[in-house]
Amino acid sequence: MEEARAKNDNEKFCAHCGRKIDISAEVCPECGVRLMAPANEGTDCIESHRKWITTIILCWLFGLLGVHRFYNGKIGTGILMLITCGGCGIWWFVDMIMVVLGTFRDKEGNIVR
Repeated sequence: MEEARAKNDNEKFCAHCGRKIDISAEVCPECGVRLMAPANEGTDCIESHRKWITTIILCWLFGLLGVHRFYNGKIGTGILMLITCGGCGIWWFVDMIMVVLGTFRDKEGNIVR
């Protein structure tokens, strides 16, 4: 039974029904469920529901306290920024540049634009 479940390099299993399908399939032909893109593919096109202008204002005014990270759902790193005063200002500066350039991501990995 295990050998029947083995897949080739050009196949994957549907997360919903478990059927073996082509790796490039966007919809499972068996159950019809839309398959999510892998984490490393297509994430650059997904925009966060959080606002860019809000993130940049929070980063500018309260960046040393990590408020912009709390706003974007990154609670753990927000607490670290709060404790370290934004990594002595370095972490805040890097985050500010990332927000301005449009490469800052929220907790889900979506770009804040």
